[in-house]
Amino acid sequence: MFIVFKDKGAISYQYDAGGNKLSKKATEGSATKQTDYLGGAIFENNVLQHVATEEGRLRPSGTTVFIADYFLKDHLGNTRVVVQEDGTVLEETSYYPGGLVL
Repeated sequence: MFIVFKDKGAISYQYDAGGNKLSKKATEGSATKQTDYLGGAIFENNVLQHVATEEGRLRPSGTTVFIADYFLKDHLGNTRVVVQEDGTVLEETSYYPGGLVL
């Protein structure tokens, strides 16, 4: 799939036969950002950003260390809080009754 934005740039997506997203390429002027999806791993311009886990994600910190982020969900499965492994709250999200983010 290829999308062009007038005077802004373009985004292209690549999917496999099962409909799973494999990559996204965004260009604006001379800047290009390539995002690749490999299972639960996401790479931006060939640099690992994070790996999805059942509880949240692992983010690289340096060359051999990963930081675990845990996603705390409500009864509907919406992520309400993202907590780092040391207990630091990274993000809190509240929702309107209809589901929109406050």
